[in-house]
Amino acid sequence: MGQQEWKEILDNALSERNFTLFAQPVVNVLDKEKIFHLEVFSRIIQEDGTFLSAGLFMPFAERLQLVSYLDRIVLEEVMQIDSGKLKAVNVAVNISSASIENDSFRKWVYSSLKSLPEKAPRINFEFAEFGAVQNLDLVKEFSVVVKQYGHLVGLDHYGQSFTHLGYLKALRPDYVKIDRAY
Repeated sequence: MGQQEWKEILDNALSERNFTLFAQPVVNVLDKEKIFHLEVFSRIIQEDGTFLSAGLFMPFAERLQLVSYLDRIVLEEVMQIDSGKLKAVNVAVNISSASIENDSFRKWVYSSLKSLPEKAPRINFEFAEFGAVQNLDLVKEFSVVVKQYGHLVGLDHYGQSFTHLGYLKALRPDYVKIDRAY
């Protein structure tokens, strides 16, 4: 599909909120029964009922500057979940570097966390290493604020960019997911 077709698909999915969330447990390597958190993945529900995975549409969402809207929809859905019905207390959501650069998105997150229902899960905001390094000051600021509300910040795909390790000390993520290639 071309960029125009993706734009139509994404515009329609965003306006109709035709997304569904899937989750997979992130477990301890030594004890597979110990669940650290659930990681959320979004998929677009197509008209025929099939799903488009984020791996297909996220590059276009970022290119078309629509990713902040998608991140917001995913977070809104996660914030409405009753954590008592989950197998974990925390739910991890990947946040795009474009979203963290968006001032109104950050303000919305801060405001939403302030009024988050008590039954909502704790959110692990995950950033890909490359995006976190590119936006280090914004991610640090974001991290400080969300941690004040009892949430976590994780770094995903660590080792993929082979950058200097000094940023880890500055960022101080709650956890790091090492990239398979590393």
